[in-house]
Amino acid sequence: MPHSTPARRARQQLDALAHHLHQERERILRLWQESGDLDPEVATAARISRTQFNDNIPQLLDAYEHRLRAEDRDEAKAARGEQRDNAGEHGLTRWQQGYDQRETMREWGHLHLCLLRELEQYAAAHRRLAASVMPIARVVLVRLCAEGVCESATRYSQMQQAEAAARVQDLQRALHELSAFERERGEFLRAAVHDLRGTVGVISSASAILSNDALEDATRSQAVGEQRENAH
Repeated sequence: MPHSTPARRARQQLDALAHHLHQERERILRLWQESGDLDPEVATAARISRTQFNDNIPQLLDAYEHRLRAEDRDEAKAARGEQRDNAGEHGLTRWQQGYDQRETMREWGHLHLCLLRELEQYAAAHRRLAASVMPIARVVLVRLCAEGVCESATRYSQMQQAEAAARVQDLQRALHELSAFERERGEFLRAAVHDLRGTVGVISSASAILSNDALEDATRSQAVGEQRENAH
């Protein structure tokens, strides 16, 4: 059986590394969560479940493994797009869970360190790795975390802009409702003043009639009745 070429050997070792990372997935995720728990600047993590904490990260790790296994540019590009999509969704979920942007960025840093330690431990246990294997794995990891930070930050920015726009719309709606209320109140006051002026006019006329000493009793009684009616 012919010996493998260096490039094929490196490809096989990258595939083995991806398999190792998949096998150790739960342990890596646990270590990531524990590192977040120990970080006093990531307080929100303590209020969500393990499943909520992991969120889209397992899918991101799938994409990382796919990039390690990719044999051509098309496969690598597809895996990178998968990474980007999941990173954006992770940023959205963290926003919905109440994380501030700093907490999310620090979590990305913890994930990067956990994966980097795993790579170093793997390299230490596999001394006969091809020289290109670990540099490739590290570069892909850096891109994973850098893209994750960028996509999460972009999603935060989008959500902040959407929230600000919604607040402006709420304010505009409240101002419109206030203006409508002011118009209705003005119309009500104008109608009330008009009615009051009419009532005062009637009462004034009735008072003038009543002040006439020569007024007949029937006319006086009628004027008193009108005065009483308009006084209520």
